[in-house]
Amino acid sequence: SMRATTLKQWLTSPQLSPMMGHLVTMLHAAVVVVSLSLAFLLFDNSLFSWHPVFMSIGFLLFMSEGVIAGIMFRHIEPGPERLRAIHGHLLLQLRAVLCIAGGFIVIYRNKMLMSKPHFTSTHGKMGLATLTLSLLAPIGGA
Repeated sequence: SMRATTLKQWLTSPQLSPMMGHLVTMLHAAVVVVSLSLAFLLFDNSLFSWHPVFMSIGFLLFMSEGVIAGIMFRHIEPGPERLRAIHGHLLLQLRAVLCIAGGFIVIYRNKMLMSKPHFTSTHGKMGLATLTLSLLAPIGGA
């Protein structure tokens, strides 16, 4: 009887490899275009506008690229090449956390300057929860 093909076997098959390479390249390009377009479109040189800029670049660019890098190194055998790939993943995720923290600091400071309360809207509460999880995830290696 024929053994069922797992998703991993199918995705890493020689017939699919060139197509997967093209799809991954297109995904990288889409992530860069969307995140930088949002950052450019939302920036008006105000303190507030730095919030969506940092968040877009942090979450959409660096975190997405870090997740992709994390997925891509899983098939590499232990050794120097795998360590380099893990280090690249770590640097992308670190950049993401720094941008996200920058976006949080900017919006927190903006609210202080405007004498507005913090974390009262659904967006603010969800943002605080997301920030907390984004800071905790690297601690656990997630």
